[in-house]
Parts: sequence; structure tokens; C-alpha cells
Amino acid sequence: MQLVKSLYECDYKAYLNAMVLVEPILRADRYLYPHLAYWMRELHILAYKQFLDSYQSVTLQAMANAFGVSTEFIDQHASGFIA
Repeated sequence: MQLVKSLYECDYKAYLNAMVLVEPILRADRYLYPHLAYWMRELHILAYKQFLDSYQSVTLQAMANAFGVSTEFIDQHASGFIA
């Protein structure tokens, strides 16, 4: 519930924290576990897309502040999603 609520409210720091809580649940499910990496990747993409859709340009620092992580993390992690 917190995962959906934080995404809806654009509280990206809480969203990433909620993802940390959801991961063990998915990991424990024998049907969902094989798809864990896919789901976690899609959850990250969903939040990044929602955040970036409202901007024509955004700095790594602004994005890092919104997600509550370092600029190095955002730079390294988000670059893997850029097509």
C-alpha cells in the first residue's frame, strides 16, 4: 500500500524505501521470485519516468534530492535505463 501511495503522492524517497520492503515479499514467493529483477527494474523505471515527465530538463542533483540518494547513484543507476 505504501508503495502505491508514495508513487501517487510523488514522494520518491518513500517510494524507494517501500521498494526495499516489497523486495523480500517478492523474493519469498516462488512464482514471483524468477521475475524479481524485472519487477524491480520496472518499478524504478515507473518512478523515474513519472519524475522526469514533468520536466524538460532536470539536474542529477535535483533528482538525487527527490529520491533521497546520492548523485553518483542516480548517475550510475539511471544511465542503465536510458534507451
